[in-house]
Amino acid sequence: MNRHISLPKKQRHKLYYGSNGRCTYCDVPVDIDTFEADHIVPFWEMPTCSTKYLVVACKACNIAKRD
Repeated sequence: MNRHISLPKKQRHKLYYGSNGRCTYCDVPVDIDTFEADHIVPFWEMPTCSTKYLVVACKACNIAKRD
């Protein structure tokens, strides 16, 4: 089950620019307003919702990855 992550603008920008505006999995450019933040640590195991546990993903890769 994918969970949509709503990030504050500052965190969203930090995550986006830290990935050079590209999907972590397929390396395609993503839009800052529509990229998906993907958990690299399962949601239920995260101690906090910090950008250090998130990566930028395009919608197609995030859906394909699933859980």
